[in-house]
Amino acid sequence: MANSELDLAVGYLPEPPKELIRRTLFHEPFVCVARRGHPLLHDESLSLDHYAELQHVQVLPRDATMYGDAIDTAIAAVGLIRRVVLWQPSFLAVGNVVSRTDLISTVPSRVAAHFVQELPILAYDPPLALPAPDFAMYWHLRSQEDAGHKWLRGKIAVLLKP
Repeated sequence: MANSELDLAVGYLPEPPKELIRRTLFHEPFVCVARRGHPLLHDESLSLDHYAELQHVQVLPRDATMYGDAIDTAIAAVGLIRRVVLWQPSFLAVGNVVSRTDLISTVPSRVAAHFVQELPILAYDPPLALPAPDFAMYWHLRSQEDAGHKWLRGKIAVLLKP
């Protein structure tokens, strides 16, 4: 955004650059997902010990660890470590991996709802308290008063309203 290659971004940035303006769109809790028929998940709940034992796939967009960091910090606070064995660049890729393997993942609840509707996947409440990331729009200060940019931000805010 600083060099005008990008006008607007939507996502989760825990520490955005100071020159960006941020408008929070929604808070999104995390949900665990696994394929239907997972051989190690037999009931509707997921224990903390079981969560730590299972192998995980995690989103890693452009080497940015912000999604995994929040989860790993929370699980480390109770003395456990997740076994992340695969990193994927997008949430959509995670759904396909989870639906075809015995890997599980922890994803935002809207993403999980899409997976459950479209793929043979079940959603589980996380076995520990996880922070709910703030998803926001970000833009550079120079675009703040641009009429077209304001219009676009307004449309995106309406589309992503919870």
